[in-house]
Amino acid sequence: IEATTYAAAQTGTFTLTISGLGGETTTSPGTGVGETDTCGETITEDGTSPGTWAAGCQSSVSGRGYARYYTFTLAQQSAVTIGLDSSVDTYLYLREGEARSGTAPHSNDDIESGNLNSRIRETLSAGTYTIEATTYAAAQTGTFTLTISGLGGDTMTSPGTGNVGADQCGETITEDGATSGAWAAGCQSQVSGRGYARYYSFSLGQESMVTVDLESSVDTYLYLREGEARSGTALHFNDDVVPRENLNSQVSETLAAGTYTIEATTYNPATEGSFTLTISGLD
Repeated sequence: IEATTYAAAQTGTFTLTISGLGGETTTSPGTGVGETDTCGETITEDGTSPGTWAAGCQSSVSGRGYARYYTFTLAQQSAVTIGLDSSVDTYLYLREGEARSGTAPHSNDDIESGNLNSRIRETLSAGTYTIEATTYAAAQTGTFTLTISGLGGDTMTSPGTGNVGADQCGETITEDGATSGAWAAGCQSQVSGRGYARYYSFSLGQESMVTVDLESSVDTYLYLREGEARSGTALHFNDDVVPRENLNSQVSETLAAGTYTIEATTYNPATEGSFTLTISGLD
């Protein structure tokens, strides 16, 4: 059912009445009347919320099952983690604004092979977002637990703000040498399918041959982008130094004068661990 107006941009109240379904009715999403919206709620702080999937709250995504909706608002950019755990196969969507349907910028089915729970870890800009907690198969009922963090936690500045002290995911390199780091939740790669990430910016006063090495006990992935960009097309990237033999990563290129950003990440998503990043060619 779409309840709308004949003329554009009309505001006002209305009553929607339906009969013949044989069960309890719920108001349509977006009425603004929280107490009568049995399919959704607003989250204002980090924590865990139990929920139940049942008839009457249907996902708007074709092929999905029943759904519950959770809206939250960020006052500033923040690293947000959303977890959906259940004994049934879950599916998680995250949309901008109060939208409960349409394209979802972020979604997840399974955390990994063999783990049918869902996780979304993203750095989100200030604004309002809506979580859809649903199931992989249609008409699935059952209980679940939704956990969210980052609503009142540490924040990160966007690239190029210059506020290094508040940026927990990146730093600036000014000379050749080795830097130690660690991958963990809260610093997520913006590349689909990658894991956690750390970012390193450097500037060249003149053309130089630059070599970047990323070494770890886990399978690494290395990106090099122009400027202070942490997402988008990479000028250069590397997975393995030697495929199937050396799973460390290396980029060695002649670069023009300018600023560049290294993304040190992992081949597999949600992989934690320590690493060493070594760079030469800045001096």
